[in-house]
Amino acid sequence: MATETAAASTTSLQVTNDDARGTLIVSASTGATPNETADVEQLRWVGSQFIYFLDIPCVEIYACPSSPSTSSDEPNETESDDPSETESDEPSGTDSSDSSSRPCIRSAEFVRTLIEGVMDMEVSMDHLERRDEAERKIISGDNLARLLVPWARGLLLEREHLALDPVHLEHGRRAKSVLLREIQAFDDAAQQVCPLDDEVLYALGTFLICVSKCASVAYGDDKAFGWLDNTRVMEDLYYVVRRRLESSWGSWMADEMERVLDAGIPFIAYATSCQPTLNKVATRTGIINLNRDPKNIPHVAPGCTCALVKPSMDAVRTSYSEDDVPAVIFDGNGLTVRPASKGPYVAISHVWADGLGSSTEHGLPLCQVARLDALVRKLVPDGAFWHDGLCVPSPKTQRPTWQRAISLLARIYAGADKVLVVDGGVRTQCSLAKPVEECLLRIATSGWAQRIWTLQEGVLARELYFEVADGLVDCSHFDGDASFITSCLIPTLRYRRHDGDSKFQRRLSQRPRCSLNDLIRLMRLRSVTCPEDEPLAIAGLLGIDAAPLAEIRNGEERMRALLLEVREVPRNLFLFGWSAKRLSIPNFTWAPASLTAVYWPGERDDVAICTEEGLLSDLTVVRFPSTVGQVCGMLRVVDTVESTFQEARSGERDSGEEFPQVFDANGTAYCELELSPRVNSEVIFNGFLTNHKPEALVPIREYAVAIVYIESISYQATLGGDTRLRCKYVGPGRVKWSTSVAGSVVSLGEGASVQATVEMTAVRVT
Repeated sequence: MATETAAASTTSLQVTNDDARGTLIVSASTGATPNETADVEQLRWVGSQFIYFLDIPCVEIYACPSSPSTSSDEPNETESDDPSETESDEPSGTDSSDSSSRPCIRSAEFVRTLIEGVMDMEVSMDHLERRDEAERKIISGDNLARLLVPWARGLLLEREHLALDPVHLEHGRRAKSVLLREIQAFDDAAQQVCPLDDEVLYALGTFLICVSKCASVAYGDDKAFGWLDNTRVMEDLYYVVRRRLESSWGSWMADEMERVLDAGIPFIAYATSCQPTLNKVATRTGIINLNRDPKNIPHVAPGCTCALVKPSMDAVRTSYSEDDVPAVIFDGNGLTVRPASKGPYVAISHVWADGLGSSTEHGLPLCQVARLDALVRKLVPDGAFWHDGLCVPSPKTQRPTWQRAISLLARIYAGADKVLVVDGGVRTQCSLAKPVEECLLRIATSGWAQRIWTLQEGVLARELYFEVADGLVDCSHFDGDASFITSCLIPTLRYRRHDGDSKFQRRLSQRPRCSLNDLIRLMRLRSVTCPEDEPLAIAGLLGIDAAPLAEIRNGEERMRALLLEVREVPRNLFLFGWSAKRLSIPNFTWAPASLTAVYWPGERDDVAICTEEGLLSDLTVVRFPSTVGQVCGMLRVVDTVESTFQEARSGERDSGEEFPQVFDANGTAYCELELSPRVNSEVIFNGFLTNHKPEALVPIREYAVAIVYIESISYQATLGGDTRLRCKYVGPGRVKWSTSVAGSVVSLGEGASVQATVEMTAVRVT
C-alpha cells in the first residue's frame, strides 16, 4: 500500500507490464518523486483512459474586487464523521471567500493538495517545479505524468487483489473526498476571477480531468471521479480548448477539430501539441482541387513524366455486364483485367483530393500504379486490385457502365478480401513506430475520414488496412487500451468491436448493415463534392439497391426515393438540422437534402413512416393563432387533455420517479419559441411539433421542434378518410419550457398575448 511504501527509507513502485515504462520513487525523507528519465510518450494511457498533462503556471490569482462569493449552495458531499478530517475541509489551493487581499487560486498549492490527497502520500514539489523558456516558474506536465501514471498503473494491476482491502478502500474514500472538495472550490473560485486566464484554466482544468481519470482507475469507477463534468467551469474550459485547437491547427480545419472533441479534453490537449494533419480536403481557401483532367494527376516523384496506363475499356465493360467486378493486375508495363470472382482482390479506398482520381478512359501514371501494386502484393499474392480511377468509366461517355459500377460499389468493398486506405496525410505522418495516439489523430482528421464515399468503404470492409510511411496497419493496431477512444475518433471501426471488448475484429464474418439513425451519426462532419451523389454513397449501407437511384439524375428525387425505400425513418430527421436545406418536393419539404446536416441521431425506436403522401407519426402538437415570419417569443400553453397528464403524473409518482413539473396544477406551462434563420420571413405558421410526450417535458431544457402550418378542420374534412392532422412543414425551431414567465404579457414577437394548446395526436407532415 502507498502508506506502507512511504514508511520505507527509500523504495520505488516499478510498473512491470511491458507498455508501462515508468518508475515512481518513494522516500520517507523526500516523499514521492517522478523518475525524470522515463519516456513520457510511454505514459499516455492508464487502462483505457488517455492522460496528457500540460505545464501549469505557478501563479496566485486574485478575485475581482466587485465579485461576490459564489460558493455553491449544494450540500457538501465531502462531510465526514471523522473528526480527524475536519481540519482538511478547507481547500488548500483555493480560497472562495470574498477577500480581495488573498488569492482565490494558488496553483502550486492546489496541485500539491490534489496529488497528495489522491495518492495518499507526500509529494516532493521540488521535482515537479521548473522554469520554462521564459524563466517562468511552472509545474512540469511531463513530470506530473511521470508521477501519477506509474502510480495508477501499479494499482490497476493489483485492483482485483485490492478490491476488498479495507486500507485501500479507505484511501479511495479519502481520494474521492479530496477531489470533490477541491473541484468544487476551484469551480467557485473560477467564478470570482474576471476572466480566469485561459492558460491557467486550460492547464488546471486538464490536470483535474487527468487526476480524476487516474483516481478512477486506481480506486474503481465512481461517479465522483467524473464530478468535474457537472461544474460551471467546464463550459468555459471547452471554449478555451476549442480556441487553443483553432489557434494551433487553423480555423479551416474546423471539421477535423470537431472530431477530436469526441475523445475528451486530455486528447484535445495532446492534439493541440501536434502539427495539423496534412489534409488536402481541408484547405485555407476552402477550395478542393478535384479536377478530373489527367494532366493534373501527380506522379510519385517530382519531375517524373511516365505515361498513363489504363485497362481495356471493353474488358471493364464486359465484366460489369456479366454481373462481375473488374479487378486489375499490373505486370510492370500495363494492366490486365481479371474478374473478381476468379480470386481474391484488394479494393483501394482513397479521396480524389489526394490526386488519384481518374477514370477508365484516362487511367493513372505508371509510377502510381506500380506503387499501388507493391502495396497490394503485401495483402494478396497475385496483386489483383480494384481502384475507381481505373475500374469506373466516366458517366459522360459510358453512363450505363458507370451506373452499373456505382450500383455495385457496396458489393465491391464488401466482397474484397482486403480494403486498403491510401491517404496522403496518414502515409506521411504515421509510421509503425509512432505512438498509437498519433495514428488515431491522423486517421481521425484525415481527408479519408471526411468524405461520404469512403464511409461505406470503411464500414463494409472484411479486413481494413491503412498505409503508413513504412508499412501497413490493420484495425488490430488499436486493440487494448486505445480501443474505446478509437471508437470515438473513428466511428467506422465501431462495427468491428463488440460491446465491452477491447479488441477489433480483424476480419468481419458478416456484412454490417446500418440504420438511417446510425448514418446520421456516422455522416456528421462528412461531405461529398456532388451533393446528388449522397444517396448513391449510402444506399449500400442501408441494404438498398443503388441501381434505381443511379438512374435518377435529380439529387432531390434521389433522396426522396431513398427515404421511401427506407420507409421507417428517425423522427429526428425532420426535427433536427437547424440550418439544414430541405427538399422542395411536395409532401417532402420536411426532409433534409443531406443527412450530414441533421447531426444528432435519435433513439432507435423513435421512428416515423415515410410515404408518398408525407411523414406519418404520433406527435405532440402545440397550436396557436397564425403568425408570420421571423419572430420569437413566449407562449402560454394550456393542457387540453388534463386527465391524461394527471394520470401520467400519478404513474410517475407511483414508480418512485420525480416528475418534472412543466404544467402547473391548472394544466398551464410556458415555452420560449425560436425559429431557425431557414424559416422564410413571409411564411405563415400556427404550431410546432415535438416527439416528446407532454408529460415528459422538462423545464429549462431546450428541445428541437418542427414549425408547421396546421390545416383548418374544414380543410381536413375534404381529405375523406384521412383522420390524421395535416401539418405543412415550415422549418426547424427550438423551444425552452418553463413553469412561469417574467412579466404579465405573454407574447409571440410584437403581437398581443398568445395562448396555445397542446395535445398528442396522429399527424401527417407534408
